[in-house]
Amino acid sequence: MITLAVDLLRSRRVLVASICAGLLFVSIGYLALYPSFEDQIQTLADDLPDAYKAFIGDADIGSPEGYIRSQVYSLIAPLLIAGAAIATGSGLARAERDQTLAVLAVTPLSRASLARAWWLSVVFVALIASIAAFVGVVIGGPLAGASVGLDRVLLATLPMFVFAILIGSISLLVSASTGAPGAATGAGWLAIVVSFLANSLAELIDALGWLSAVSPWSWHGAGEAITGDVDLTALGLLVISAGAVGVVAVAQFERRNLHL
Repeated sequence: MITLAVDLLRSRRVLVASICAGLLFVSIGYLALYPSFEDQIQTLADDLPDAYKAFIGDADIGSPEGYIRSQVYSLIAPLLIAGAAIATGSGLARAERDQTLAVLAVTPLSRASLARAWWLSVVFVALIASIAAFVGVVIGGPLAGASVGLDRVLLATLPMFVFAILIGSISLLVSASTGAPGAATGAGWLAIVVSFLANSLAELIDALGWLSAVSPWSWHGAGEAITGDVDLTALGLLVISAGAVGVVAVAQFERRNLHL
């Protein structure tokens, strides 16, 4: 099963390499630019409207650490990593549509093992992309003048990694249930948009504050460990949700009639 997951990862090496290169370029490049306009950013931070603050989270972009959160963890890195996981999760349906899944279906592997291997490939893709983001912040942080230790960067990246697994697992679930790659891809991106909007509305409207508690986007914390502590409850919710969706995806794939 692990061997198959690694083979699936190899088949997506161009995608993974592109995402990693993008994460490294964005992380290092954006953070290296911070000292050149530090004064302007600090002035801007005082005048930001509440809507924009809700968009980037509670990060103080006037500080180097807050700038890291706003430029890397608040939007770009989660989207890139989750996007790679979505492409991997929807790949199961794409393989079924293209009939390449038929070759795997006649191997001694059970359907459940095949689905679990695909879920593992989602985990591997998310892991590699998260490592690229981690390396980018480790290199770029000092360039921005941030005093952030390796442990802080690791703790900030971990929830984002699990968030990507959850989103990729949602795409895998739709792949396993429908065999439709377009629906699987759309489901993953829809999950991101809905959870992002729910978190933003919770920040803006007091009556909708409860949305933050049920939004996976809120659970990943937008790199809050860079400037504070990790919300272990939110991290636990991400882990449980990602695992649960993965289990359901395997069950759905095992029972459905495949179009082979």
